[in-house]
Amino acid sequence: MSEADQFGESFDFPPFEGQPKVYLIASSQRTGSHYLCHLFFSTGRLGSPFEYFHRRNFKTFRKRFQTKRPEPTMRKLMEMRTSPNGWFGIKAHWGQFSNREDLGFEPSLVPVDRYVYLKRRDQVLQAISRSIAVQTQQWMSHYEKAGEPVYEFADLDEHLRSVRAGYEKWERYFAANGIEPLTMYYEDLCTDPVGEVQRALAFFGEPTDIQELKAFTQRQATDLNHAWKQRYLDDLEKAGRELV
Repeated sequence: MSEADQFGESFDFPPFEGQPKVYLIASSQRTGSHYLCHLFFSTGRLGSPFEYFHRRNFKTFRKRFQTKRPEPTMRKLMEMRTSPNGWFGIKAHWGQFSNREDLGFEPSLVPVDRYVYLKRRDQVLQAISRSIAVQTQQWMSHYEKAGEPVYEFADLDEHLRSVRAGYEKWERYFAANGIEPLTMYYEDLCTDPVGEVQRALAFFGEPTDIQELKAFTQRQATDLNHAWKQRYLDDLEKAGRELV
C-alpha cells in the first residue's frame, strides 16, 4: 500500500475520543481538491479530509474496519481520522453530499461546523481537465493512463455546463442555509499553497505557524490543456457564440 493511498494507516491519527468538530470541503471535479486534502492533512491540525461520502470509498473503509453497519463505520472514521486538536474533515462533490443519507447513517452523526468552498476561476480549463480525466481515467497523478484523450467541442461544452451546474448547486445550498464558507481557488493553491493553508488555519481558529507542506499528488495540467482551450474558444467563435 503506497503512502498516497487514502485508505491506509498513513493518514490515521491516534484514536480520538468524543465528538470532533466537523468541516466539509465543498468541491467539484478538477479543482485540486485531493491536493488540498493532502495539504490540510500535512498540517497535523485539520484531520484527514477525504471523500468519506463516496459510496465506493465508504465500502472500502467498511472492509478495512470490519464494520457491518454504516454508523459504526463513520464513527470509526471519526475516531481514526480526527487530528488531536479535534478537527475531522470531509471532502465532497455536490452529488456525494446531497446523497449522503444513501450510505445508511443519519447526517446528524457528522454535523458540519464549517465549510471550505473550493473553486476554479478558469472554468474552461476545469472542463478540459475533466474531459481528459474521463477519457484517460487518470484522475490523480499517480494513476496509470488508460489512453490518449481526443478533443471534441461538444464534449467540452457538456463538461463546462456540468462544472457550472455544480457551482450553482453549492451556492444555492449556502444561500438557503445562511452559510458563509471560506472560499479558496485552485489557482491560488498552485501559486501559494502555504499562504492559502495559513489562511484556512486562521479560518478554523488554529495557529498559522507552518512553513512547509507535503502532498503526494502532482499537478497534471500540460500544454495540451491550454492548446485545447484556445481551440475551444476558436470553435466557440466560429459557432457565433460567446463565453459567458
